[in-house]
Amino acid sequence: MWASYSHRWATPFVSRETVAIAVEVYRHGSGWKVRAVGQGYDTGLAGLAADYGINVDS
Repeated sequence: MWASYSHRWATPFVSRETVAIAVEVYRHGSGWKVRAVGQGYDTGLAGLAADYGINVDS
């Protein structure tokens, strides 16, 4: 069974962010969960990748 949810929040990004994570979707037990994140990166995709342990050559 599918459920539909809607949520709005004011975006906290007011400076130089070029990449943002809005939500995370992950498995929990036998189902799925969605979590609002709202994290921005002013270092672009390289900064996002670095947070997940990925080396990016410039």
